Formats: sequence, structure tokens, C-alpha cells
Amino acid sequence: MTENISDNKIKETILDQLKKVTDDTGRDLVSLGLINSIEIDKSSNRVVINVDLVSPANSRITSDIKEKLSKIGITNVEVRFPTRPARHVPKADFGISGQYLMGVKNVIAIASNKGGVGKSTIAANLAVALTRKGFKVGIQDADIYGPNIPRLFGKKNARVKKTDETYMPVMVDVGGKYPLGLMSSGFILPEKDEDAPIIWRAPLVFKLMREFFENVQWGALDYLIIDMPPGTGDIQLNVVELIPQTQVIFVTTPASMSITDVSRGILMFQGMGIRILGLIENMSVFRCPDCNTNYHVFSKKKTEQLSLKFDLPILASIPLDPKIREQSDQGKPLVQQMPDHYFSQIIDSIASEITNNKTT
Repeated sequence: MTENISDNKIKETILDQLKKVTDDTGRDLVSLGLINSIEIDKSSNRVVINVDLVSPANSRITSDIKEKLSKIGITNVEVRFPTRPARHVPKADFGISGQYLMGVKNVIAIASNKGGVGKSTIAANLAVALTRKGFKVGIQDADIYGPNIPRLFGKKNARVKKTDETYMPVMVDVGGKYPLGLMSSGFILPEKDEDAPIIWRAPLVFKLMREFFENVQWGALDYLIIDMPPGTGDIQLNVVELIPQTQVIFVTTPASMSITDVSRGILMFQGMGIRILGLIENMSVFRCPDCNTNYHVFSKKKTEQLSLKFDLPILASIPLDPKIREQSDQGKPLVQQMPDHYFSQIIDSIASEITNNKTT
């Protein structure tokens, strides 16, 4: 580096090159605000780039940064990322500790990384199944931009009670020993056209997520189910950063695009040391309601291949059935309304695996 060029000028030149480096979503690190700092040591011709990103792609990003900076004559480059080591969570000793969710024993995120695969429906019904088994359960709708939990429980017009800075979850009776607690951005936003978009920047979303985890009075819970949004972006990182003890169940269809998106999500969570409990294959077949014949709408073996690739168990395969959609549209979870339905029995078996310590 030339001595008579100011550090600010060098940083501007470096930033121009970093704009050509992208994360897994294809967006550049600079516009995402992921460049924390650029440290320049002219005496040793060394540059340190601090990147605020935890991702399985960190090694690729490091190579890309070094390659881009070499083009402007900077070859002594160190790229640093936040240090979040992988952690092992013992099966018999799982509990929430630290600043958030002190009364919560288990946090399970239901993720898909792709919209339209039935993730929210499964999250809602799993929460109902756990509640009906006698556990204290809450469900947190982490899809800030597209909250579905209010609709799935017939509570679109409900609003949470707030005392000072504390939120009280919406409580619903689903036939268990205790009521099921619900929390969603749909409960705190002003009433408006439900089709109106929520247009928030990432810092505001992070602030709301932190309030959800810090200020919602769940009380003592055996399980908090988190309905995750699609993608591998800010909200997923926020959940893991705030609640690193989170465990994940992935929902996928056998469709190739769904499998690809779930693979990205698995890699992201594994790269952050988060334990993945297994896979749920949704819409595995279409079950004709008139003749009970199964039809393979998607590929037959994609989910099995995904399971083998990442050595993850398939917790259940759930057929596509119009009754599931009908009950969801009515805001009446099928597990609650029709506990003897085969879908309800499948969800109940997943809940049993969780509560019998086969997963948590």
C-alpha cells in the first residue's frame, strides 16, 4: 500500500471491491451492512476485514474477498467472522439459560426455508398435540412479514395485552390441561387490510424479535414452538443469536426446489452449531378423498436422499389431504377438531417422539 494515500481512500477502494462479494442469497456484503470494520496497517501492508456473518459459506467468502483485493494490489489480507462455536446439547439435559426465556425448557423451531410447504400448519398442529398431551406450550410466529398463526387459530382480530413493556400472549383452549399461548406480529400491528404488506427494514425486525423473546410473559413452558419464516436471512440469524439453544425440525415437500432450499437451511444451522432433530416430509403423496388412492405429485425418493445426505431421520411423511387445508382455512387445527384423523395421528406420533426424549 502506498504511504501517501490516506486510509479513508484505501478503505473506499476496498469497499468498492467488497461490493462484488456476495453472501448465499446473492446480495453483496456492503449493501447488507455486513462489513463491520476495515483495519489497515501500512507498516506491514496488512488489511483485516471484519465481517458480521455466520454462514457455512464463510470459507468461500474469505477466498472471494482475498481474490478481489489482490486485484488492487492488497495480498496480505485477514478475514474475521464472529466466533460462535458449535455446541453439543445433551439429550437429557436440555433447558434454556441466559438472558431470554428463563422459564422455557425446550425451544423447537419449525423451518422450511421455502414458502408454501405447509410449515405453519404443521407447527400449529404440533403445538396443539403437545398441549393436548398435558404440557405447557407456546407458539411464537417468527414470520414477521407474513404472520400465519393468527389465521390458523381463528384469531385474526385478536390483539395482545401490553402492560408497560410486557406482552401477554393470546391464550386459546385446544382441549389440553393448559391453554396454548400464541404470539405473532399479527397481534400487535394496527388492524388493517390483511393483504397490506409489512414493509420493515432489518433493524426494526430485529428489535421486534428481541422484544418477543425478552418481553413476552410466557411463564413456565415445557415447549416453545417457533414458526420460522422462509429463507436463510436476518430472522433466522436473530433467533439463533438470541436463543442459541434452539433445536430445529425441517419441513419439506419431495419437490426438487423445496429439497434444495431445505439443504441450504440445514447447512446454515449446522454451520452455527444448531442441533437438527429431523425432517418432516409434507405432501408426500396426494390421497384421493373419494377412493383413498395415493398419487405421487412430486418425486418419490428426494426426501430419502436428503435424509441420507445429512444423516437426519425422517420423523414423518404426511399426505396432501383437502381436509387439512379446510380446517386450516377455518382457523381450527385438525389435531384439535379431529384427533382420530390420520393426519392428527401422525402429528401426535411426532409429539410423542419429542416428549419421550427420542429427539430433545
